[in-house]
Amino acid sequence: MEIKLKDYEKNLERLMKIVNQLEANELSLVENVKLYEEGNQIYAALKHVLEDETSKLQLVMDGELKSIDSSEIGGLNIDQ
Repeated sequence: MEIKLKDYEKNLERLMKIVNQLEANELSLVENVKLYEEGNQIYAALKHVLEDETSKLQLVMDGELKSIDSSEIGGLNIDQ
């Protein structure tokens, strides 16, 4: 599954809905497994988008082009 940056928010919302459905524990085991697999694919794709965008983020400091990562700008920790 590949997610474009422009679709990030939509897919993040879908992932949150999946998490809520799984936490509600109202579905059958088969449905839960399908949702878990879908959520896992979305999570991996979202993480990939963040990693790609983080690597693209650059800051000009002291006349030099320096790459920075999201932890330097208070970004989200996506592995929590």
